[in-house]
Amino acid sequence: MNEIIKFTDYIKVNEAVIIPVVDVVIGNSGVLKYTKSLPLKGIVKLKSTTVTDESGAKVLANLSKKSEAEGKTQSSVYATKMVVDEILGQDGKKYPGGLDKNGKLLGVHFDPDGNLLTGPFRKAGSRKIELSPEVKDVMQDNINLTMKYWNENIDYIRIVPSTPTGWVNVKVDMEVIKRVRRYSAGLVNPDKISDNSHEAFTSKLKVLSEISNRDKNSTSNNIGRSEVQKQMSAIILLHYVNEIKTFFTPSTSGLLFESFLGGLIPYAKVTEDNGKADISVPIPGGSIEYQVKLYSENASNVDIAFKDKLPAGQPSIYPNGENPLDYYLICVKNGDKIDIYLLDSDRDSPYYYSKFRSGKGKGDKRIIIETSQTFSLSELKTKSSSIPGLKYTLNLSDLEGKINVIGKSIKTNLDFLYKQLSEFQYNVETIITGVDEKSKKVIEDDKFIDISTKAGKNLEEMTNVLNKLVKGINKKPRV
Repeated sequence: MNEIIKFTDYIKVNEAVIIPVVDVVIGNSGVLKYTKSLPLKGIVKLKSTTVTDESGAKVLANLSKKSEAEGKTQSSVYATKMVVDEILGQDGKKYPGGLDKNGKLLGVHFDPDGNLLTGPFRKAGSRKIELSPEVKDVMQDNINLTMKYWNENIDYIRIVPSTPTGWVNVKVDMEVIKRVRRYSAGLVNPDKISDNSHEAFTSKLKVLSEISNRDKNSTSNNIGRSEVQKQMSAIILLHYVNEIKTFFTPSTSGLLFESFLGGLIPYAKVTEDNGKADISVPIPGGSIEYQVKLYSENASNVDIAFKDKLPAGQPSIYPNGENPLDYYLICVKNGDKIDIYLLDSDRDSPYYYSKFRSGKGKGDKRIIIETSQTFSLSELKTKSSSIPGLKYTLNLSDLEGKINVIGKSIKTNLDFLYKQLSEFQYNVETIITGVDEKSKKVIEDDKFIDISTKAGKNLEEMTNVLNKLVKGINKKPRV
């Protein structure tokens, strides 16, 4: 049996990664924010700032080992530290604070006593944020009841949301590639596509691009079951991409995005070594290899990686004696969109990698620098409008609105079904563990009977809603 390890433990094999997320955000009124009975999570964005002492004077950094070896006695640079710049909730709104999984209060602004503020210290209108009555009630056994405000010196582990997230549409983990394989299989018709992994991959990218960029004001009531299921699979996959883009650090999101793309390619494997290829597809006598690059929109050039030089006596047909990979996937994050540029090593192809090297000049006067070891993003962007299939765009804005396009009744039933699933799981866990939502032991028989009855009602509701969902998906398209 394979050992199950946490994602953070898995990632430590290569590098230490901190995922800056709070389990629940705090509003200006001091209330913990929930949505659909579930805690509203938030992203913590950090910034670097200069360290100051109690008088406000800047503090010099400690000497580096190199400076000490050179005989220096004082650093010439100021010390810096990372602080919270903003906390952005999953609803897109900014919040003054939030609790992480360990019960630590994170906030944007604090006063010298550690109290959470609505704005910068001493700024007009800025005030201390009071604890809500619900928080005081839970914390009464280990907090001074005279304390009125959220304070960073207090341990809030007791009020970190204990209600499980339960059954949700999307869960990003190291099983991404398996989940993506499952959902993406329905994006293409197996009878209409050859057994070519790359062709299947580009067909899936095309479907995801078309559905994600569809006008949310259009209507899709006149579609049959297979089309509804294909579109719902696409929406779930887009949710995966959005989670990866939003909630993980750059190094982590790059690794997970490789797994996402690997899941779209039949028979693909995401390589775990430090080789040039990120994704490989076994074929008789070798493998097809992909390299994945994930960049932000302000990048200008992308490094080109090549395989080891060919053995002596085996000439290369490529510039500079290069040995390129079969495909290059250049992915650029641009707001709520991810542009995926797909290049190959076929010299007769419109996507031939060497055509997009960095160069000099623009338009017809542009001259490619054959020895350049980078791709030009500006050239990729310019040529994508005239070369179909060079770029695929995943639009991640208003995914819920796109579900509405597929069918409002289907979305309503889905939302309700997932809510019932979450409550059912919670009720079953309460019966098994004997601990309720306030982390108190449940010992009375009538309490267990009450919870069991609620679980039974959850099942009844799920059965009814599931029947409605099937009818909605099975609905005959209007001719």
